[in-house]
Amino acid sequence: MENKKNFSAKQFIGEIKDRLKGRYAQSLGALLGVFIISVVALAAAMYLCFWAFRMIVYSVMMMMYGMTTSSSLLMQVLILVAAVIVYIAVALCVRYVYTAITFNFQDVARNDDVQVGLGTMYRGFKQLKKLQLIRLWLWIGLFMFLWQIVPDIIAGFFSGNLEFVGIIVRLIAVVLMLWKGVEYSQALFLYREQQPKFLGQSMRYAITASRRFMGGRKWNYIWLMIVIIVPLLLWFAIWGGITYYGIYTWIPAIIYVAPIIMILGFWAYLPILFIAAPIYYEMNKTNVDIDETFAKTFLPEEKLVQSTLPEVYRRETNATVDESDDKQNNEN
Repeated sequence: MENKKNFSAKQFIGEIKDRLKGRYAQSLGALLGVFIISVVALAAAMYLCFWAFRMIVYSVMMMMYGMTTSSSLLMQVLILVAAVIVYIAVALCVRYVYTAITFNFQDVARNDDVQVGLGTMYRGFKQLKKLQLIRLWLWIGLFMFLWQIVPDIIAGFFSGNLEFVGIIVRLIAVVLMLWKGVEYSQALFLYREQQPKFLGQSMRYAITASRRFMGGRKWNYIWLMIVIIVPLLLWFAIWGGITYYGIYTWIPAIIYVAPIIMILGFWAYLPILFIAAPIYYEMNKTNVDIDETFAKTFLPEEKLVQSTLPEVYRRETNATVDESDDKQNNEN
């Protein structure tokens, strides 16, 4: 189906450097603003949920002493539900924003004239097909859940002297989840590649295409992502260790400065994290027939339209079409 060509880490890193050249500083400023706003919004929503839960606990304690009523407790439960809804809405908005950023970096990988900025990110955010993205995320989450739940159920049968078997099964489940995550990793980009065709279609087709796209490329993908992530992990390990040393020996300068340096390093690495996945997709796309990855997935348009019509209306439509054909034949 495709030329199964893999890329070296040197080629991958070189392509990232080329695409970030002249855009790195600009992307840092845009990502800093987005990162701060998203963290503050998520923290505020989480605190709202925590506050609502704490109020429920307080109301239950007061109810035990007869100092409040069940209606008051019900009101607190409703407030908690509303807080959870607010948190889900904020989390979805943040994920939409980061998806728009990913698409912006994908455009950078495709076109030398595209820049990374708040304006382009905002325009990308407005252009997102948000319901389609939710459906795609739900499909991925469902498949990942199903791949995880079966080993967890099997592991639950082992206890006592056989507990180590359960641990092994759970470790296998973790490996399986990582493997499936790699298989599904290109679903977002493939969905964007064929976005107009997804109107009325199942979003699971993007997952199917991603599995086909990653055929013969999974180990290469894992290796390249390790190359990208390891420097960041080393950075966190070094400065996390220095911070721990400062707390252990109680050196205030280290306690306050080391975490700041660690966060600044993470911020400086954000453009690389965001562009790595789009670069991988664009480098491999040239060796893949995208249409073939979607082969036998999309329903034909006429079948899709007919399947959504009620039976009575479908018969009337077919009768009208037949009458029109007969009339045209008579005129001829």
